[in-house]
Amino acid sequence: MIWQCPREMLQQTPNYVILRVEKGRLDSFEQGLDRAISRKHEGVDVATRTEAQLSGEDFGIILEEVNNRKIVAETMYQEWRWQVTPKSPGPHRLVIVVSPIAQMKDVGGGDINAETSFGTPFRDHVDITVARNWSYFGREQLPQWTNIAIGVAITLIAGLIGLVRKRLKHGPPPPPNPEW
Repeated sequence: MIWQCPREMLQQTPNYVILRVEKGRLDSFEQGLDRAISRKHEGVDVATRTEAQLSGEDFGIILEEVNNRKIVAETMYQEWRWQVTPKSPGPHRLVIVVSPIAQMKDVGGGDINAETSFGTPFRDHVDITVARNWSYFGREQLPQWTNIAIGVAITLIAGLIGLVRKRLKHGPPPPPNPEW
């Protein structure tokens, strides 16, 4: 099993995480992957039917296939591809889980099939540094802060105008009494 995940990402910019699973030793298994950001693991439980899941807090994660369960044959590998978009800057973690799946038939002779995980699921994680995307901040976040600042300024100006009107309405304070 090998999975490729960038260690550095940019906020609100899509990246790709790729997982490949094989049963045998195939020459083309690592072809096209960036070895500098890939993690390879030997001895992972792989069944004919295997499930893969990717998760992480503060990420938009989209599996580019319809189903996260695939058939892994002896003569070819399977590949899962996720589009991963970090939502905020800072340190984050992505977790991958690969589970072998057993298919069961109804022992009573019916046509009911079921699937369940068996064996030991493989778990791994990658810590990712997400940099602030200043163009996103300027385009999406700055207008919100500008609106808040304008609202505060209008409130302050309205308050000052109210104080000035109140003062003009009541006139100046009387002069101090010289007798005292």
